[in-house]
Amino acid sequence: CDCPSPVTQSLETEFYPSSAKIAKKITKMVDCQKPLATQELNFVDDSLVLAQKIISCVARLEQRYGADYTCKVLCGSQEERIVQSGHDELSTHGLLSEERASNVRDWVEQLVAQGYLIKAGEYGVLQITGPGLQLLKGEGEPQLLKANRAAKRSSRGSDDDWRGVDRGLFQQLRELRTKRAAELGIPAYIVFGDASLRDLARRRPTTLEDFRKVHGVGEKKLVEYGEAFLTVIREYCERTGLESDVASGDEASSAPRRRLDGPSSSALSAFPHFREGLSVEEVAKRLGRARSTTFGYLSDYLRHENVDDPTPWVDRTTVSQIEDAIEQVGLGAIKPIHEQLGGEIGYDEIRVVATCVVNRQDT
Repeated sequence: CDCPSPVTQSLETEFYPSSAKIAKKITKMVDCQKPLATQELNFVDDSLVLAQKIISCVARLEQRYGADYTCKVLCGSQEERIVQSGHDELSTHGLLSEERASNVRDWVEQLVAQGYLIKAGEYGVLQITGPGLQLLKGEGEPQLLKANRAAKRSSRGSDDDWRGVDRGLFQQLRELRTKRAAELGIPAYIVFGDASLRDLARRRPTTLEDFRKVHGVGEKKLVEYGEAFLTVIREYCERTGLESDVASGDEASSAPRRRLDGPSSSALSAFPHFREGLSVEEVAKRLGRARSTTFGYLSDYLRHENVDDPTPWVDRTTVSQIEDAIEQVGLGAIKPIHEQLGGEIGYDEIRVVATCVVNRQDT
């Protein structure tokens, strides 16, 4: 169809010639035999929020990168250059990880076509326009077309996103997210996206070590939000009797295993103190970290150094009790060991001893 329409006219301008293909796509969706008001364009449900996520990423990248790189950050890529640049720690990293990269790129082009972003210079660096800045303030009405292809995970069925998710816990995590976002004056999705909250409510981690494995969690979010969200998860599981530290796929619902990616830089900073034989409380005080965070560092240290004696950090009587419980129920999930001990010994101490037992078996 060659007839002009207001939609096409608003997109095909001399300022955004590279985005003419987007205008053609929209034009194809228009039935020119109907009045424009009655035509049905298949837009995403909340174009404003989606546009804010994309433009926020451009801003976090300091408007220095092109569309391809920006889309990779939004999709959660762990490419070497993204990691080396520290962009895997941005709050916008992985915000659209449930979408295909091609879909995200398409939306970027639509934002360019509608004047919220421009491509500047020889390399097409994305920059935010005045209207784009207004979108970040919630002012404006972008219109983004739904992707032709479904999101990455939708082919498995919509129920899969919720498989294993405790909805009551999910709701409590959403409430915490809303509260933290309000305190910080940022959109809720910057704290965590729904996909991350679902994974939290599915895995139900009780330590920072396991929290790090959750979808969309980098070192920055681990430090900023880990303790608060872990507290909600622990209290919910204890109150409801719900199993915590649940496996995801082939991951460890079993005893502690070695991390293949190695300890974090924050954990490494604690290693010299553990080598001195300092207690968790002493290391926590020196580093200015919470006790549970420091226990996570200790777990990394025990694995990395292949330590098989937990007594510098757990008293001998408690070690004996935990080892007896392990002998009774095996090195499976931590919760059965905790229950075998009548719930009287904490998860952190159990993990320390269990990790040392694993190290003995590996030597």
